[in-house]
Parts: sequence; C-alpha cells; structure tokens
Amino acid sequence: MIRAEPRPAGKILFIGHEASRSGAPILLLQLLQWLKRNSRWEFEILLKNGGPLEPDFAALAPTTVLKPSLAEKILGRLCEAAGWKTPARFSFPARAVRFARRRKFNFIYVNTVAVAEAAAAVSALGLPLIWHIHELPFVIESFGAEPSFRAAGRHRCHYLAASESVKHGLLEKYAIPAEKIRVIHEFITPVPVAIEARIAIGKSVREELSLPAGAFLAGMCGTVEWRKGADWFVNTARNLATEFPGSEIYFVWIGAADSQQTQREIDHDIELSGLRGRVKFIGTKTDSQRYLAALNVFVLSSREDPFPLVMLEAAALSLPIVCFNQTGGGPEFVGHDAGLVVEYGDTPALAKSLVRLVGDPAWCARLGAAARQKLTGAYTVETQAPKILGYIEEIMQRPSAAPGSVIAPAFGGKYPDACR
Repeated sequence: MIRAEPRPAGKILFIGHEASRSGAPILLLQLLQWLKRNSRWEFEILLKNGGPLEPDFAALAPTTVLKPSLAEKILGRLCEAAGWKTPARFSFPARAVRFARRRKFNFIYVNTVAVAEAAAAVSALGLPLIWHIHELPFVIESFGAEPSFRAAGRHRCHYLAASESVKHGLLEKYAIPAEKIRVIHEFITPVPVAIEARIAIGKSVREELSLPAGAFLAGMCGTVEWRKGADWFVNTARNLATEFPGSEIYFVWIGAADSQQTQREIDHDIELSGLRGRVKFIGTKTDSQRYLAALNVFVLSSREDPFPLVMLEAAALSLPIVCFNQTGGGPEFVGHDAGLVVEYGDTPALAKSLVRLVGDPAWCARLGAAARQKLTGAYTVETQAPKILGYIEEIMQRPSAAPGSVIAPAFGGKYPDACR
C-alpha cells in the first residue's frame, strides 16, 4: 500500500530586502532551511534585490527578485528627467502586492524594516502577517518606517522582535501594542572549531598580520561605520596605549568601511595616534570565521546593535564579549557571566576591562565558556526556529479581522488599487 504524502499546512510568502551576506538575510535563510526540513509549510521567497545568497534561497523554494522591467526602468528615467514622480504602480510595494495577489498564500512574513512600505502595502490584503523587526529606533528612523508601522497596525500585522531592546523601541517609540509583539532572539547555526585548530589559526593569523606570536587579540567584525562604533574601537586602543603602555593587546577589525571617506577618517586617527602597529582594519574577508577564531576577546563597540549575529558567532568560539550598556542586544546576551558591560561610550572603562581579562586568563576562559554555553543552549536555529513556527501557527489560529475593518494604508490607498 502506497502511503500518501501529508498535505501541506499552507503556503507562506517570505518578503526580504536582499540576498546579501548580512545579518537579516542570513537569519532568514537559516530559518527557511529549518522550515524546509521540519515543517509541512510550503513557501515562496520575494526579494527586492538579489545578492550572493540568491542560489541558496532558490535551492529551498521558488525565489523571485522583483527587479523593475526594462519598460519600467525607461519610464522611471523619463519621469526623473521631467521632474515627475514615478508612477506608484512601478514601486516595489505595488509590485509586491501584485505578486501576492496572483498566488494563493495563507500567510505573509516580512523580514526587516528595509522593506517597510512593502510591509504596509501587503498588510492591506487582509492576510495574517508577521513583520520581523531586527532594528532599533536609530535605524528604523533612517528608513522612515513610522508611517508603515501605523498602516500595517490597522490590519492583521504582528511583530517579531529580535531582542527585548527591539521590543522596547517598538513600544516606546512607535506605540505598538505589547500583545502584538513577540520577542524571539536572533540565532545562528554554530560551526564547531576544535581547540587545536584554533591554536593553529591564531598562530597563522598573527603571522599574516605581522603581530607578535603571543599578542592578545581584541576584535570586532562588521561594517566600519559610526553606528558600529569604529571610532570608539580606535579610542579604546588609544586609551590602552596611554594608560597601559606595556600591554600586549592588539586590535583587529574585520569588515569594510561604509565609504572611502569613513576609512580615510579611521586611518587618519590611527596614524596620528601612533597606533599603526597596534590597530588593524583588515577589510572584508570571505573566511571571516578564521579571523574570529584567532581572537581572545570580542569587542562589541557598537552604539546601537539589536542582537548581532557576529556576537553569537564569537560566543560559539568561546570568546568573552565586552560591550557598552544601552546599545541593544549585547548587554542582554552578555549579562553577568559571558563578558563585561561598561557605561555607554566609556572607552577608558572598556580598555580597563581588556586589561583585566589579559591579567586573569582563567577568568577570561570561564567567561568565554559561559558565552558558548549560553549560545548553544538558547540561541541556535534548533532552539529558536520552532518558536517562530509556533508563533506563525498561533497567529493562523486567531480569528480574522471583522468584515469591513480592513482599511487602506497610509499611501492614499494607491497600492492595493493600482495593483489589480
């Protein structure tokens, strides 16, 4: 007797901003990989822009990058040249609505505020929707997402917050009702690295970067920019050189600058501070994990960071984490056992924390071990993805909005009507 395949639980549309090797797309990819293995849900993926992870998404489900057609590009250029607004129907939100209407979806899942207007537009279709917010207020404001929050909130929109700090921002800054927000922390799939391999990697990286064999490496990984605290990273090294001139602590930043001007400014500070041999900004590395594995401590120098995946990757490598308070998810994860938290912007205190870690290797190792234990116990795809699936299915069971309660979003109603 041939056993029939179980029927799909339904069909979800996942909307993302791009397929880059950055936090939100990587997290979405890992979630979808888990769903593919562990659920009966079918899904499709809709992206505003492509990127290197496109083939990985496409291997899981039908993936569409909604690039403007040639005719739309030409019309857009003509409108721009004439000083006119491009017709709303050619925008990504309008095209996303048309895409969703043509297929029979039961649920919509929107990833990040980078597609805020699309979230508001598709919410007017009346389907249950989760909007996964990975951002804190500073970034949210840069995307101008407040009108989209108001519009989506009129419909069946629920919010998935990447950390308690993100939830606090949604509550306090945007007055989103607490009952519409669920906190499920970010997660990774940890890559095991044996201690013998880490020792060999550390030696190799120090030789590559022309650093002393016994150098204590404090590192950060991310875009070199103001929000990530690249200047605070350099200031911490300057404080060390001034207050603790005999320390053998060296600084390594993995990641490219957001602009040539930013990198010129950082290089200028390093040069005039006499830190050329002490601080290394090594740019983007395809094997960034190798450089993380060479570190002794992870320095989360960010001014604002919701719950950075690279922090979790550092924890997976048993690295203690030092960070500033009031910056987002870093202090939430570190707590009192996985590293050290100092006052916001207090780079002298951060420098002293590093000196304390160098001076007590056993304590440093205990903090790193606690960070790894915390990560493997609660912040992996295997622990968090089931919670997200549970939230989706919980929302699906809730009664829909009453007839007539679905109203047009804050775009003058143009997206739904323009997309028929």
